[in-house]
This record gives sequence, C-alpha cells and structure tokens, in this order.
Amino acid sequence: MIKKIVLAGGCFWGIEAFFTQLDGVINVMTGYANSNIQHPSYQEVKSHVTTAAEAVEITYDDQIISLEVIFTYLLKIIDVTAVDHQGGDYGHQYRSGIYYTSRAERDLALTLIEEVQNTRHVQVMVEVLPLENFFLAEDYHQHYLAKNPDGYCHINFQPIEPRHKKMDKQAVYEEVLLLLKGLLDKSWHPVTILANVTALLEEKFPYYSWVGFYLAADDYLYLGPFQGQVACEKILFGQGVCGMSFQKRETIIVEDVHRFSGHIACDSESQSEIVVPLYNQNDYLMGVLDVDSYRLGAFDSRDKQGLERVVDLLKDYLD
Repeated sequence: MIKKIVLAGGCFWGIEAFFTQLDGVINVMTGYANSNIQHPSYQEVKSHVTTAAEAVEITYDDQIISLEVIFTYLLKIIDVTAVDHQGGDYGHQYRSGIYYTSRAERDLALTLIEEVQNTRHVQVMVEVLPLENFFLAEDYHQHYLAKNPDGYCHINFQPIEPRHKKMDKQAVYEEVLLLLKGLLDKSWHPVTILANVTALLEEKFPYYSWVGFYLAADDYLYLGPFQGQVACEKILFGQGVCGMSFQKRETIIVEDVHRFSGHIACDSESQSEIVVPLYNQNDYLMGVLDVDSYRLGAFDSRDKQGLERVVDLLKDYLD
C-alpha cells in the first residue's frame, strides 16, 4: 500500500537525499511542517516568523519498506540529542521530528525512541507530534543535492544497508551476466557451476531471501545447490511454484506466495517468488532456478528477463 509520512532532521536537503536512496521510497519532497501561517516562504521560516520545521514528505510502498525501517534510519542518521540544530545549522526550524497522522504511527515512533534511549543511554530530543500541515518548499529546494552535488549536507549516507538501498535491476543483471561470462568454464562439473551461480546471485541481489536450483529426476525436482535457509528436499512435478514452472516450461512470477494455490511453504519468510525453467545444451529440461524474496511483489519483468538470460547463458555449460 502507498503511504506517506513527514519527518524532520535538520536541513531538508540532506534528509531528502538520504531517503530518496531507500528501496520502496517512491518520492521525497522538501517542505515546511506544522507552520502557524499558510504557505510560508523559506525566508519567513529562516527568519523565525513561523513555527515551521524544515521537513520532508516521504511517499513509500509499505510492501517494500516498512515505516519501522524509515523511522530507524532517521534515528540513526541524525544527532538525536540535539535541540533545535543538526550539523552546522541552528534554529528552531532545524529541530527533529516525526509528524504522524495515525495512532499506530505515533506508537511506533515512541517505541523506537524508547529503544534508542535504553540502548544508547541518551535523552532523545526528537518531537513526536500530530501533523498539522505540510507546505512544499520552493522549487529550488526540491532534490537540491541531486542538482548541486557539492552542496552542504549534514547527513552520513554510509548507514544504508545494501538490502535497503535502491538498485538499478537491469544494470545489476548486466553486471552478473558479464561476471558469469568470465567465470564459467566448460571443464567444470555442473554442480560447481550451479553453486557459483547461486552464490553470485545471492551476493548481488539483496532483495533475494533464497536462491537455488531444483534438478529433475524420475517424477521429482530434487534440491540442488542453493543459498539460504534449509529448503524442501524434493517437489513433485506440477506441485508448488517450482513444479508448475517445470510442468508448464515457463517462467512464473508470484507476487504473494500465500495467495498461490498449492504453494509449498518451505520458508516462512518467503513472500514472493520467481521460478525459471533450466535447460542444458541439448535443450533438455533439467530443472528450475528458484528465487524467493522476503518482500511482497519483489519480482517484475526485469527479473524475468534477467534470470532467463542467466539460465540461457548456462545452457552451453550444462550437459
């Protein structure tokens, strides 16, 4: 579901640039929150004519990124003990805050703040208040650091974990294919090849929670090389997403595995899945490549195209 939240943490240039980089964040706009006058200007805010805080409005997909992750990053990248300042900026407009529109948002913010206080043994000075209003800042403030890379920024971008960082899927699949072309060797045993492929895919795609191969024998798909939690040892042809993909000889994307009739729940953390048929150099269907994610709707046409190109490249190395 698409949702919005308004946060403040000092100069809104850096806050906007940071949250824009998180996967699942659709848009971030800079503006002024909880102002006592309508549509305040930057000069009015800077001159303390208003009660507004420099803030950002984050539009996000909660199927990809949770509000807990967003709040956690805010509390990680700012000085939570600072009052009316962050970095080199001082003034009431530079206070830190979480501005909620529901009780659930408020309760979550207060819980996480309490955890920070107990863990770090500090007094957190981030205000948690109802959102009274939010007015967009002037155009030149929107995506300021993208337009001015050398502009002032008080935010450290290092804390972004790879699994939360936005990625160009197509570019990463191109990188994977390039690496595979230099890595594969026809003298290798097929198991060795498949093992290295799973390791490479798991390393490059943080939204994968499980990746591996199931190989056909008799009437079953048997677990082959994989990365992730312990999985189902064998799957009957036609059963589950893997068995259905094998039987139909086509790639299957499942946005929500819990809504897929006959889903085999090997991993309770799996939310979405993509399965791609695997052929050898003789065009014999030998199994499937199975990828799961802890996110709902994690896979799309770019994953389909990228993984189909991966298994197509493997054909020449599998007998």
